[in-house]
Amino acid sequence: IYFRCVSDYSLLELGVSPNDGTLTSIKLVQVPAVSVGECPIPPSPVEDGLPLFDVSLWGGKRFLDIDQSVEIFLNPTSVFLLVDDARKVNKTSQSQGISFGMSDGYPCWIRLDKLSDEQVATIRNTNEQSSSGEYM
Repeated sequence: IYFRCVSDYSLLELGVSPNDGTLTSIKLVQVPAVSVGECPIPPSPVEDGLPLFDVSLWGGKRFLDIDQSVEIFLNPTSVFLLVDDARKVNKTSQSQGISFGMSDGYPCWIRLDKLSDEQVATIRNTNEQSSSGEYM
């Protein structure tokens, strides 16, 4: 099942296991542009592991769509996806180079660290080749 942030300009899909609410995939389908630089990550309690989603609250839906645009920031070794800067992050989960800032089970940001030069170049080149948005 999927938690999706959807707008006219961006689409982010988070695959979630229907059995236990664990994260199974992250797919950034489209963003309007890639910004260069860091985004500040507010301090919050950090725990090891990926976030769990309470899928029982989804009412049996296969998709939970949130009307929310996603911003992407790229630096030499990581990608930062800003999902919602209006919510206060109350927990950060991290595992194998992926960090999530969560607010009561809702993702506020996602950071992918330790990217190779090739991965960063692929993201940058994809953005430069697209004038109306980026499909990744």
